[in-house]
This record gives sequence, structure tokens and C-alpha cells, in this order.
Amino acid sequence: MNGEESEVMRIYRQPSTIQIMVVQKQKQNVEHFNYFGSMITNDARWTREVKSSIAMAKAAFKKEIFSAVN
Repeated sequence: MNGEESEVMRIYRQPSTIQIMVVQKQKQNVEHFNYFGSMITNDARWTREVKSSIAMAKAAFKKEIFSAVN
């Protein structure tokens, strides 16, 4: 574990922060992060994952349409 780059997240239906100290430094609490292409959130819901996937699909679709027109 790299103490300098570590962050913490508590997965719980009602988000709350926790205090974890590594090498006498408090680690930053995060609300979400990407793990092998999936978005993990602290509220254990799929909402951000679905919205992120839709946004990526829209961007790819727009890129394909514009490249086909040119």
C-alpha cells in the first residue's frame, strides 16, 4: 500500500466520512472512484455508473457520426 497516494471510502447507504491515519497523515475521503472500468460509489448505487456509461456512448456516437459525414 502506498501511503502517499491512498484514499478512503466507506460504502454505506447513508454516506458518512471516516478518519484513517497512515504515516500520521489523515487520508482523503472520496465519494467515488473508477476500478477496472467500473465506477464504485460510497452510496452503493449504480446511478453514476449508468450516467457515465451513457455519456461515453453519446460521445462515441457523436464522434462516429461526424467522422462518417467528413
